[in-house]
Amino acid sequence: MVQAKFDPALALKFDLDRGTVSQAGAGARVILPVEVLAKLIEATNAEATRDAGHHLGAELGRRVLTSLGDDASGAAPEAVLEHLGGELALLGFGSLHFERWGQALVFVVQDGALPPAADDFVAAIFDGALLRLFGKNTRAVRLAREDGQARYLISSSSAADRVAGWLSAGVPWGEALTRLQGARA
Repeated sequence: MVQAKFDPALALKFDLDRGTVSQAGAGARVILPVEVLAKLIEATNAEATRDAGHHLGAELGRRVLTSLGDDASGAAPEAVLEHLGGELALLGFGSLHFERWGQALVFVVQDGALPPAADDFVAAIFDGALLRLFGKNTRAVRLAREDGQARYLISSSSAADRVAGWLSAGVPWGEALTRLQGARA
């Protein structure tokens, strides 16, 4: 089965006469400086931040499903990620790719515009998108930020809790993934 490539052509429409921005298939949008969004995230409690991220992720997942023909389960993971990455890029959130570390799936955001204080927001975006795409609850946890990249483990809640605990104890993220692989064996 041939998967459609993500096509950003005509994704955003600027109506300067009316002073509006809209996104194809999604309606009105607002363009904000990243600093404004970052301040909103920093001023919001953790639960509200995760709720907002989850809601945004669900919307991105809906858009990806529309592009893929309403069935992500039959699509190649690379195609799903390409479309999700395209949707994130349209929002200015950076470039998305993934890495496999044994059985562990790691999303990597390159050149993300949001500061570290927004990492839980971005993680919730992934959780919301994956729930909408596959109907499965996941919990993304930020592993590291380095060299213009932020890495997020995509896993179950129990695995995310273990990895978050190891990271809090100072275990390097690569070692935490190795430990997680050992715990699964």
